Amino acid sequence: MKILVIGFQRSGTTLLRRLIDLHPNVLWILHETRLLSKEGLTNVNVISRYIKNNISNAESYKFATILKKNWGEKLPWYGNGSNIIYYANKWSNIFRDESKIIHIVRHPIDVALSNVEKRDLIQQLLLNIIQIIFLV
Repeated sequence: MKILVIGFQRSGTTLLRRLIDLHPNVLWILHETRLLSKEGLTNVNVISRYIKNNISNAESYKFATILKKNWGEKLPWYGNGSNIIYYANKWSNIFRDESKIIHIVRHPIDVALSNVEKRDLIQQLLLNIIQIIFLV
C-alpha cells in the first residue's frame, strides 16, 4: 500500500503521518519530500533508480526495501490547489491499486486560529527571552 496524506497546513497531517508511522505494517511515511515532483519520476522503477542514485546509502537501502512494502508520503497544502491535485493524480496513476490517498479537512477558521496561536506563542517566547537577557 502506498499512502499519501494531504491536507491544508496545520490541519493534522503531521500528527496523522506520525500515527501511521507507528503502525507495524507501515515502514515509512516520508515527510514533505515531494518525491513525485522530481523530473521524470513516472513509474516505480524510475523512482527506485532515482532513490538509489540521490539518497544516502542507508536511506537508499531502506527505501529500496520500502518500495515493495507499505510506505507513503505526507504533503501539506499551502493554498496552491492545482499542484496538490496534480500530485495526488500522479500518485494514483503511478501506484494504481496500491495507492491510498487520505485528505484531511479542517475548518478554515480553526486553521487560521491555529496559525495565530502559533504566532502569538512565538512572540511571547521571544519577549520572555528578551526579558531574561536584559532583566527587564
